[in-house]
Amino acid sequence: MNILTKLSTSAAAVAAATTLIGTTAAPVSSAATEHKEQTQITFYGGPDNDPAGSTAIKYPRIHTRAGGIGTYADPITFAAPNKTFGWLQPGTKIYVPKMHKYFVMEDSCAACNSLWKRNPQIKRVDLWAGAHASAACEAQFTGDARQLHTIIVDPDPSKGRQVDTRPIC
Repeated sequence: MNILTKLSTSAAAVAAATTLIGTTAAPVSSAATEHKEQTQITFYGGPDNDPAGSTAIKYPRIHTRAGGIGTYADPITFAAPNKTFGWLQPGTKIYVPKMHKYFVMEDSCAACNSLWKRNPQIKRVDLWAGAHASAACEAQFTGDARQLHTIIVDPDPSKGRQVDTRPIC
C-alpha cells in the first residue's frame, strides 16, 4: 500500500499529499464559502416525520435514513424548505453553535415550506432529534420557534469547532 492510499480525506491529509507529490489540490472546504445565517430552529423525530414513525428522508446524501452523530464526517440530518422554495440545497452542511453539532440537509420540511411561501425573509431549519424523540423533548430544545439563532453554512472543518456527539433526545 503506498503512502497516498493511507492518507485520509481530511484537510491535513490533503495538505500532506500536496507536499509529498508536489501538486496542488482543491481544499476540502473553503473558508471563503463559510457564512453565518440567522434562522429559526425547530426539531423533529420519528413520531412527527413523514411518514410518521419513520426515519425516511427525501434527499439522501450521507445517510440512507435520518441519523448522524453531529461530527463533520457524520453530521445529523436536518430538514429545510424543499428545493423549489429552499435557500439551502440537499447536501449542504451547517454547524449549529448552540448545539455544538454539524448537520446535513437531507430532508424536506412542510412547515418550513409554508413559512418560506409566506415570508422568504424568515428562514427555518428542522433538526433531527432522533427516531424516538418525544414531542416534549423536541419542544424543550425548540423553545420559542420564532427566535432567531446563528448557524454556520458550509462550515470550514479546519476551524476545530467544539462537537457534542451525545444524542439530542
